[in-house]
Amino acid sequence: MAVVDDQRAATAGKNPAIAYRVASICAMLDEHDATETPMSASRVAAVYSMIADVANAAAEGRMTGRRRWKPYTGIARRYDYLELRSLGDGASADVTKARHHATGHTVALKTIRVDSYSAGAVELLREACFMAACHGHPSLVRLHGLARDPDSGVYSLAMECLGPSLHHALRDRVARTGRPFPEASVRLMMRQLLSGAAELHKNLIIHRDIKPDNILVAVDGAVKIGDYGSALSIAGQNDDDAYWAAGTRTCCAPEMLLEKPGYDTLVDTWSLGCVMAELLTGEALFKEHCDSDQLHRIYDVFGVPGKREWKPYESSFVADKVPVWRREQAQQRRRGRWHSNRLRELVPEKLLSKEGFEVLKGLLACNPNKRLAAAAAIKLPWFADNDHAPVELQVTVGH
Repeated sequence: MAVVDDQRAATAGKNPAIAYRVASICAMLDEHDATETPMSASRVAAVYSMIADVANAAAEGRMTGRRRWKPYTGIARRYDYLELRSLGDGASADVTKARHHATGHTVALKTIRVDSYSAGAVELLREACFMAACHGHPSLVRLHGLARDPDSGVYSLAMECLGPSLHHALRDRVARTGRPFPEASVRLMMRQLLSGAAELHKNLIIHRDIKPDNILVAVDGAVKIGDYGSALSIAGQNDDDAYWAAGTRTCCAPEMLLEKPGYDTLVDTWSLGCVMAELLTGEALFKEHCDSDQLHRIYDVFGVPGKREWKPYESSFVADKVPVWRREQAQQRRRGRWHSNRLRELVPEKLLSKEGFEVLKGLLACNPNKRLAAAAAIKLPWFADNDHAPVELQVTVGH
């Protein structure tokens, strides 16, 4: 297992210490979560102090020249913020737009809806930890801090307040123009998203739920990855560790749907491939009602894995179906009804150039061993184009 750790330390880039500090904090939170006991205010403050140190270290590593970084202080009071309006209610959290009384900074306050405020604190601390590790990266939603309501003891995560989600922006554009985004705009967005994912991966963090709903749009058209509620640190883990399934089915990589132990950061690049295809076509590439149907749809486009490639998944829940799918596809191929270029049919050249398709195809490789990493994808010729036309992300209903 030491070899695995050495490889991941190398992946962590110039400052692997941050990755392992994050893993240590997450392990501490997991250990506390397992006890199902309340987390005291002093304990929350102590963990948050560690997270603040990580954020400061990450930010200082980005500072150049005379520019200084203002370090984090302690946990703020919820009363320090003036709540302006709701930004949305998720499955387990409420997000509110607020303004800090003293600084005038506008933030988004995320509050977990739970019976026990200590459970909400653990979730928010974990999410803050992932944001802290990449603090200051322009393509990742920025952490402002943690706030506590002294009356109820409820905690809130203060984050950068941005505009609508990319899902909303795409739906709005299609409604207004009848068309999804042009290739030039998609290239600019994917450059940012891949850069943000590469930063997460450098710190050995898997986001696990990258999708248009979790990508936010800034006023200037920049796009940023947010919502780290499903994120996972893999620093110090080994390939035998079984990571639970997470994320949203429409953007889930095949190995995650198959619950493969030890999946890695490449599940995020699959998700980014799904995002890229949706931005170009206006529709989700794969959208079925259950994991089995989702896998069938994926294999219908890319081909059912051969026996050698399927070997790691022989005990999966669709193991009995794959031989049937394989035979059916072989029959279709013989009749000329199936070929290996199905992805190009779904994303034709009128929507995406040859260079752009090279990126999409690399991100959407079913076999993770053949899939592009985020840092490698950015280096492909498609991104060498210096076209900086504005990204068309205006929406008619504001946030």
